[in-house]
Amino acid sequence: MIYRDFGKTGLRVSAIGMGCEYVWTADEKQIFDLVRAAVDGLLSLTPVQCISYVLSFPQVACPVPRFANVDELNQSLAYLTASEEEKDFSEIQESLVGQFANQSMYCNHCQPCPKKIDIAEVTKLADMAEKEMTDELRERYAALLVTGEDCVHCGSCTRRCPFGIDASENMRRAQRIFGC
Repeated sequence: MIYRDFGKTGLRVSAIGMGCEYVWTADEKQIFDLVRAAVDGLLSLTPVQCISYVLSFPQVACPVPRFANVDELNQSLAYLTASEEEKDFSEIQESLVGQFANQSMYCNHCQPCPKKIDIAEVTKLADMAEKEMTDELRERYAALLVTGEDCVHCGSCTRRCPFGIDASENMRRAQRIFGC
C-alpha cells in the first residue's frame, strides 16, 4: 500500500484513503497537489485542523501519526482536547481545494457495485463527454461490459463515497449523455 505524508502533522495516510489511485490522471494529481499545498502551510492549517480534516473522511478510522520531535507530538495530541472551533477546517472548502467539491475523484471507494459497473470509468467517460463528445468516448463507453444503464440505483455506491458524490446519479447522467 502506498502512504503519503499529510502536511506537517506527522500523519501518513494511505494514498487510497486520500482519494487517490496508484495510476493518477492529471486531474487527480492536481487535486492531490492542491490538498498537499493546503496542509503544507499555504492555508496555515494547524495540526489539529489537519487531523480533523483527515478524520472527516468516512474511510479513515484511525490516522497513524509519526513525529520528528516531542513538540510535533504535543501539537497533534492537542486534537484530543480541542474545541469544535479549533478543529474547524472550513478554510479548505473556501480555498482552491473547495473547487473540487462534488466532483468524482475516480478513486473507486464506491466499489463494489452489485451489478459490477466500473463506476469510476463510467463517471470519467461521462465527465469527458460532457465537455466534448467524441467517437472515441462513444466507443469506449460502448465497449464496457456493464454501463450506467445497468445501474439499479441501490445507493450502496453513494453511501461509500467519502466525497459525498451521488454515484448512482452519475450513472443516470451517463445514460442521458450516451443515449442509452
